Formats: sequence, structure tokens, C-alpha cells
Amino acid sequence: MNNRTTAIIIALLLLAVHVFGQKKSELPAPTFIVGVSHDNVFGFYPSVYGSFGVKENLSFTFYGTLWTNPSFGNIQTGTDSWLETGFGLGITPGDGKWYLNPTLAFTHGKLLSGGAQGVIGDGIAPSFTTLFNDEILELEAFGIWYKALRKEGFSTYDYALYWLLPGFHINENISAGLHYEGFVLTHSTNADPETQYQMVGGYLKFTPGQRFAFRLSFGKNFKKDLYPNEFYKLNLAIPLL
Repeated sequence: MNNRTTAIIIALLLLAVHVFGQKKSELPAPTFIVGVSHDNVFGFYPSVYGSFGVKENLSFTFYGTLWTNPSFGNIQTGTDSWLETGFGLGITPGDGKWYLNPTLAFTHGKLLSGGAQGVIGDGIAPSFTTLFNDEILELEAFGIWYKALRKEGFSTYDYALYWLLPGFHINENISAGLHYEGFVLTHSTNADPETQYQMVGGYLKFTPGQRFAFRLSFGKNFKKDLYPNEFYKLNLAIPLL
């Protein structure tokens, strides 16, 4: 890893020492969730999400996404599969209706660095998640920037992925709303910045027992050059804690 990567890791470790050194009061409950997702752009990709409290209204969070799309690795051999791992802070201000989660992740593979083989830390990926939930309304907003951290081949690639899902509760187990999502090539050494897809549609979500979540999204892709004209996506969340 280069000096920039080392400096980032040291800064994050110092931040963690400061946070964990605080006196603990009533800590948020720990969580561990298995997420399973599939859409017709990225394919199938399971994830794990976890957290544990470090002080009142503040948790340390971590996650990993196992990207299985063969175009992210070597299609012929199945090696060099892309891996995304990150950690951050979960903040629950006020009455607990809002949840804020700034996160910093690193990717491992060759998708961003453009080499023939997967490498450790081929990219860095800061992100921010905002959630809101009360008796009537719900909201999920997310944005992440994938920035190449190493150059292992002729070209490197940077991407931005974002979505916004405002909705409402039909009852305690069913909700519905709008789904807006986009994916953008923000920089490349051999291509101009370009929107990869831009989807507008809706979603329907089931939350049995107010714990497990099944969310089906569907809509139209308004950027038709690279991906299908119609978009569909399934997200499953299975809490283990």
C-alpha cells in the first residue's frame, strides 16, 4: 500500500482510539445483519452489516459486500472477485427517528485499479447513509464514491452510486414509496464522465415482525445505452442480533 493509504489508516485508528476512550453510558444495542441483494445491473451480491455501541447514541459500524458479478473479476477462472469492506459511525440523534452513518470503505480486486490481477486496496469508497422512520413515513438515502487508489493497468475508474427512497407505512408490516437510483462514471484515464444508468420507479417492502425486510423495486432506466431499459432490484435484510 502507498503512503496515502497508510496515512488514511493511521488517521482512522486515531479517531477510533478517541471514540472508544470515551466514558460509556447507555450504549446502543449491538446488531448483525445479513443482507442479500440482486438487480439487473450488478447481479447478485450478499453483504453483512454490524455495529456495537461505544457511547450513548453512537455506535461503531462495519460492513462487507461480496460482489459476485463475474465482470468484476476474471470471468474464465472466477478469481480476483471484487470485495468491499468498510467501517464507520452510526449516529442516532434526538428521539431516534433519524439514523446517520458516515462510512469509509476499501475495495480489493481490480475493478477500479484496472490491473490484470486483484490487489489489496484497489480503491477507497467513502459513503453516507441517512435513514428516517416514524409511524407514517420512512426514508433511505445513500451515496458512495468509488475512487481508484492504485493504478495497476492502463486505465483506472472512479464511480458514484446513489439512491433515494422516500415512502410511507401502509401498516406495521407493509410500506411503499418511490425509488430513484443512479450510477455514474465520474472519472477514467481513457473515458469521459458518463451516467451509466438512471432509474426512477417505486418499491414495495414487507417487514414481518418489524425485523426482517423484503424490498422489491422496479422502474424505468432513462439512460438506455449501457444497461436494460427496465430496472428491477430485490433487497433482503435478515437480522441475526
